Amino acid sequence: MKNFLLVLTTLFFSSLGATTVVVIGGGPGGLATAIEAYYSGADVIIVEKRKDYTRNQGTYLLDSSLALLEKWEVHVEHMYMGEITPERKVAFLQLKNLEKALGKKVELLGIQKIHGEFLELCDHAIVVQIEGEEKVLSYDFLVAADGAHSHLRDCLHIKTSCIGQARGALAVFGSLEEDLGTIHFTPDLKNGDIHGKRSEFDGGSVVCLQGPSNSLGDFCGAIRDFGWQEDANKLADGQGQLFENIEVLLQRSDAFFNREYSAILIGDAAATGSFFRGLGANTALKAATFAGRFFREVEIHEDLAYDSFNQKMQEVTDYMIERNRSLF
Repeated sequence: MKNFLLVLTTLFFSSLGATTVVVIGGGPGGLATAIEAYYSGADVIIVEKRKDYTRNQGTYLLDSSLALLEKWEVHVEHMYMGEITPERKVAFLQLKNLEKALGKKVELLGIQKIHGEFLELCDHAIVVQIEGEEKVLSYDFLVAADGAHSHLRDCLHIKTSCIGQARGALAVFGSLEEDLGTIHFTPDLKNGDIHGKRSEFDGGSVVCLQGPSNSLGDFCGAIRDFGWQEDANKLADGQGQLFENIEVLLQRSDAFFNREYSAILIGDAAATGSFFRGLGANTALKAATFAGRFFREVEIHEDLAYDSFNQKMQEVTDYMIERNRSLF
């Protein structure tokens, strides 16, 4: 099948003298990596199987991520700004709005985005399914950004170490405004098997819970058990916005690249943490900058480029894992 497909290869993108980077996955990490690869001088193609951005769960972006959005000239609608201290800014937003904003920037840059599903890996080419047809797409470098259950990572024969798994839920109460004022976070609390955290801002609050898969059925009751009676009453009256059944994994890939296939891993394909501390999206955006540096350096000194990328990914994922380990 592979040889037959390669004979009938359909080239979606061909540019003499330019490096072709193919990104599998159009989430925040994949889109940001595509932007960084474009600015490094590469021709970039994104392959994404979802038609729309639908991930409603909320997350926080920290100062470093906000600086990256400013650098990329990405404006996120419905992103609500606040501060932890006068020196530390923070923003609350839904993942789908972050994806939409990054996707708009990708479109403005003219980066090609293919709606299709990655199927298998060949020799510096991939097989993708588009509208029921199998096509072959060639690349110089490949990026696995297809999530915590990465199919491309499996094809690269890179294993993961799973440290823990759980379920999460998030509730937003009150009116969100562009300026949230000062956001006050409670310490991380625990009641039985459930971890709880609450943040309060001008005009509202956000409650996060994480626990075993069967422990979050009664969200109102769980909130009351933490002493947040007012929020529980609001949710019971239908005033809160609830995001339930969020899959939570704490895992890390055993490697962050495969040189044989000229492939690197970023985002949830490289490592995943708990949404409870809001590090996932922030880590993915930071990893995109490591990828951008890799694409700039790899043509100059291949060994150093891979080593540097691996070291940076090791550092940032180690931090995320250790920050979340106590939640599992």
